[in-house]
Amino acid sequence: MKICWLLVARGGSRGVPGKHLRRIGGRTLVEWKLGRALAAGATDIVVSSDSPEIRGVAMHYGASREIIRPAELASDEATTASVVRHALETLEESYDAVMLLECSSPFTRPEQYTAALAMMNEHDADLVVGMKETFPHIAFVGERRDDSSINGIVLQFQRMARRRQDFKECWTMAGNIYLFRTEPFLATNDVYGGARLFGLKCDRWSAHEIDSPEDLKLAEFAYERGYVK
Repeated sequence: MKICWLLVARGGSRGVPGKHLRRIGGRTLVEWKLGRALAAGATDIVVSSDSPEIRGVAMHYGASREIIRPAELASDEATTASVVRHALETLEESYDAVMLLECSSPFTRPEQYTAALAMMNEHDADLVVGMKETFPHIAFVGERRDDSSINGIVLQFQRMARRRQDFKECWTMAGNIYLFRTEPFLATNDVYGGARLFGLKCDRWSAHEIDSPEDLKLAEFAYERGYVK
């Protein structure tokens, strides 16, 4: 199976300015993501960015090819799907699947990438996405109502009332791993466009996503305390 390992990182970031070049433990987020992918066996990593500095760092630390992303694909409104499609069309090569490398989740472990690849092969999956357990359980969660009433939420957990340990785990997307086949993606312009979708459970820190200054501080804390290595 031919994989396009695609690192995507735009120069602008509203939540954390200059995010992808921020450092944790002396390494930029770009270096973290590249290092984990290379350790998983990636041999041909493509970096797509509008930022010459980001592309330069990525090429220095292990990326083998670079794509200059046009300005219209580097805005807050640009979708991940449009960036991936642009990369695939620019490369003009045939790939079976894309392993998306998003630097905002820097702590993905190498063995999780290899596990995702094994899961895709085992299940003939169209998508394998990193997942994390939700807290609190969905039994205690509901949409906010305009009048601030919570009757629906209370009724929901009363109907489901049982010992907390009897609840099955609830998952949500972690954002740290996206492995998807190119054929259904190109047909639907959606990473979820295939029929066989699977999740790979990830622990808290490997699934940590940096979207705010507080997320970055928490990542620094996790590294300093040895929760990630």
